[in-house]
Amino acid sequence: MTDSPLVSIVLPSLNVVNYIGECLESVVSQSLKEIEIICVDAGSTDGTLEIINAYMAKDSRIRLITSDRKSYGLQMNLGLDAAHGKYLAIVETDDMIPENMLKDLYEIAQKKKLDFVKADFYRFVSLKDGSLDKTYIPLTKNKALYNVIVEPANRWETFKFVMNTWSGIYSIDFLRRWNIRHNETAGASYQDNGFWFQTFMRAKRAYFIDKPYYLNRRDNPNSSVFSTSKLWCMRDEYDNLRSIIDSDSENCARFIPLCNYFRFCGYYYNTLARVSHELRKEFLTYFSEEYRRLLNKGEIERELFAAKEWDALQNIVWDPDNFSLQNIKNGQFARPIAEECVEKGPIASIIVPVYNTEKYVADCLDSLLRQSESNIEIICINDGSKDGSLKILEDYAKRDSRVKVYSQVNSGPSAARNHGLRRANGKYIFFVDSDDGLALNAVRTICNLAECKKSDVVIYGFDIITRGKCAVFNTVYAFSDR
Repeated sequence: MTDSPLVSIVLPSLNVVNYIGECLESVVSQSLKEIEIICVDAGSTDGTLEIINAYMAKDSRIRLITSDRKSYGLQMNLGLDAAHGKYLAIVETDDMIPENMLKDLYEIAQKKKLDFVKADFYRFVSLKDGSLDKTYIPLTKNKALYNVIVEPANRWETFKFVMNTWSGIYSIDFLRRWNIRHNETAGASYQDNGFWFQTFMRAKRAYFIDKPYYLNRRDNPNSSVFSTSKLWCMRDEYDNLRSIIDSDSENCARFIPLCNYFRFCGYYYNTLARVSHELRKEFLTYFSEEYRRLLNKGEIERELFAAKEWDALQNIVWDPDNFSLQNIKNGQFARPIAEECVEKGPIASIIVPVYNTEKYVADCLDSLLRQSESNIEIICINDGSKDGSLKILEDYAKRDSRVKVYSQVNSGPSAARNHGLRRANGKYIFFVDSDDGLALNAVRTICNLAECKKSDVVIYGFDIITRGKCAVFNTVYAFSDR
């Protein structure tokens, strides 16, 4: 066993005797030798364990852990708990990886100090002559998001990348710091959804490579992607994810609409497309009632849905008995965010005139960056500050691409606001003084109500805070309609 492994590879197995040998051979042959290989088996009875033991006898880097329950999520968590490496890789035991994958990804992750790095991949089937019929799967068609460090929480279009947990490696410190784990429900059904969502929600430094490595098998008839009997697995997975978001609502509330969008995708493109005919009506009834409740709570954002998806949701919610499945493509996951949404630009531009407010401007910017509505731009106009305000603004701009900083000679707040207006790209404009701030849901609430009322101007209430005491003035939103 390697004393200080650079990468820990977790291999969850259950009755994969036809594939485990090829998988292990690809892992032990990695050009990066400082690795540990953690096999986590859930009670195989078909000869899988014998093959793992044979490889263990030849390679001291391999360890075997036995799970007492048949739960993919538990297997993955056991592997993570046992890992000693700097980074974690996941290899499904009917898949394979090329010999240079871990070395290449590790060097990039280390050099750029990444929370995770992911690459394009291949899907494949094995042919009768032993060769592989491979199909190149890019994570995205947006080339601008490859080979740059991004914070997915601020670039929601990254959530529309092809979803997987295995085409890259993750910083183990990052995973443990945020307690990112798999849901330990029974079987092997969608427990990777919550893990994937949490990594994108929490990562500050993510990186995507436009080069394929991982080989994802598509001809294993026992793969969970082909199951048609698991009615409530997707619901359980997104209920668990929602509880994680709710437990850190201060930082994560803005992800609720996104979580609800992916829940819809899971129900629509997976559960409805695969569930048996006998259970479909029962699930449709639940689907309809659940999304009627979410719509009434204001937790659905229309902009996240493609037009056909939105039409399907309306039909499911309001007329489930007559809903048709003809447009569902079996086994094909939806575009996570409608591309037309990404192209529209920010929903709001927040203009912040700044003059000598170094004591307050960081708190102001924190309140804006924590908004539950993430599709915003923050335009800071430095009005000739002579204190440390500009340095603070520049530091925030380096950390978050939504913050834009412009400077002018001291001309007063009105001139600064007009300067900001000339720079703004948002549908709505907010003015926030640099010693003030906004409540967590302010931008989303005000923009949504403006849309509903078709308002040109929205006037909203405010609080005055003096020496730690808060006085509330007119907390009811008022609207000036056209």
